[in-house]
Amino acid sequence: MTRATRSEGFVPPPAARNGFPLLALVATLALFLALAHGAALTAPFFSDDYILIDKVRGAPWFDLFRPRALAYGWYRPLGRELHFWAILRLFPLDPLPFHAACFALWLSTLGLYAALARRLVGEGPAALATAGAAALAAWGVPIEWGPGAQELWMMVLALLSLHAFARARTLLATLALGAALLCKESAAIVPGIAWAWSLAIDRRTPAQAARAAAPLASLVAVWALLHPLLGGRLWGNLVAPLPPAPAAPLTALTRTLLSLVNLDLRPAPLSGWRHALGAAVPSALVLGSLAALSARASTPPQGDGAPSVPSPGRVVVLGIAWALFGWVPLFWPGLSWQAYYTLFGSLGVWLALARLLARRRSLATALIFGIALLRGARADTPAREWGNERLQRFGKSFMQHTEHFLRDHLPSLPPHARLYFTAAPRGVVFLTGHGDAPALRVWYHDPTIEGRYWSDYRERGRDEPAGPDYFFRYDSLASWIEVVRGPEDVRRARAIDPRWEQDHARLADVLALGDDWERAADEYRKLAREAPDHPDYAHNVAVCLEAAGDTAAARAWRTRAPKEVSGGR
Repeated sequence: MTRATRSEGFVPPPAARNGFPLLALVATLALFLALAHGAALTAPFFSDDYILIDKVRGAPWFDLFRPRALAYGWYRPLGRELHFWAILRLFPLDPLPFHAACFALWLSTLGLYAALARRLVGEGPAALATAGAAALAAWGVPIEWGPGAQELWMMVLALLSLHAFARARTLLATLALGAALLCKESAAIVPGIAWAWSLAIDRRTPAQAARAAAPLASLVAVWALLHPLLGGRLWGNLVAPLPPAPAAPLTALTRTLLSLVNLDLRPAPLSGWRHALGAAVPSALVLGSLAALSARASTPPQGDGAPSVPSPGRVVVLGIAWALFGWVPLFWPGLSWQAYYTLFGSLGVWLALARLLARRRSLATALIFGIALLRGARADTPAREWGNERLQRFGKSFMQHTEHFLRDHLPSLPPHARLYFTAAPRGVVFLTGHGDAPALRVWYHDPTIEGRYWSDYRERGRDEPAGPDYFFRYDSLASWIEVVRGPEDVRRARAIDPRWEQDHARLADVLALGDDWERAADEYRKLAREAPDHPDYAHNVAVCLEAAGDTAAARAWRTRAPKEVSGGR
């Protein structure tokens, strides 16, 4: 290969066709996907689904690109807003198309990865690399969660950019990278992988490789300068910075390496080992068979007189560089480690491993089958991480239950109703970190409805629209329980809620802390009637009435409280 030829990028010789046609490989992956994740097609909306639906429903398409109301401060108009907007226009409020889109994007991701790998290592090792990548448990969240599309879109477009770069189509590579950056910020590492490709595969000098990747790097620099959470904060102060996350680079690195074999969490399947492994056997057999058969497929010829192809060492160098660049975002300040953040870098590792294991069929088959089995245990292992597959499945179930309860309990809501919740299980993300519940506006088709925590309660201002307030407490044994403010059938309420007195005492405190003195007085008055021997209730009625300006009524209630309470302690 001459230097002139290398300057245009490496072009592999035609591969033999006695291996896996790409379409057959994708069909095998589709079978694995159906076996491993098919149940996700019936899953309900969850968490960020509602944030995005609430934002884009009814919005004009050009409004999607404005840097406003950015979920968590990230600007991803293609991978989030436009994706959700387009599907909602075709399938209003149906979760199935969102899950189907993630399935299609995952197949596209691995199909593009396999095609890129075939250029470097041939059909057999490419199939092996793809099987190993597919076995990773970290795919669970992007595949099974609608907003995971932003991760998958980023990978599809980033791989398209690398395909174009490998063919020396710089403009196409730059356009694809620009689209990937508008899907997720972690696409910014693509220029580093392109530089490594030029260095290891095209055999350019470091300076030549830098010039080849310069258009991609320049685009990333301009994007970073304009991004609302990055350079945009310096000139526009468009969004608040991310809160700092605990710095634990060694832990992040260790878990990243262990994620390659699905051991980033100590496996402790909630359903038990027998059930978790048994459920994973069919999908593991698909990937294990793919690994076993891949050794029969063609590999690039080597030796004297063979066409010029990358040596195993050069492919391994590229794979390691790909992994290192791909894992850089894991150490970004303000981000907590999540398993699916490792995926793009892991594609590089499997490229290198497949080249090394191409002629070790038994070892490769056992490795991939074992990793695929562990995927079942890892997927069923809960952890207090919002990117945990088991926790997300619980959250989806909880959200579906909450929707059914509220729609049965309150079939309709007046405009400007406010619903307050307490004791919701951790990790279900019913209420967002901003103390808002966009799911309520989606369920009731009313943008005026609010949902917040009890601790967020404040009396309505004079200029605010009037509307009812509802209060709910979650009980793990009895589901949601409404704590009715004001008049109610106390005997019936006590039969439903064994903690009736404690709940109303807390509700009264919440109303008082929210400066709603009259309603707080009503609650304490109800408690005083039900528990006349409790001295604090009568005293608190007097305090609230006095704060509300009714001093005469306050004096009357003070006479009911014992001296040690009314006179202070």
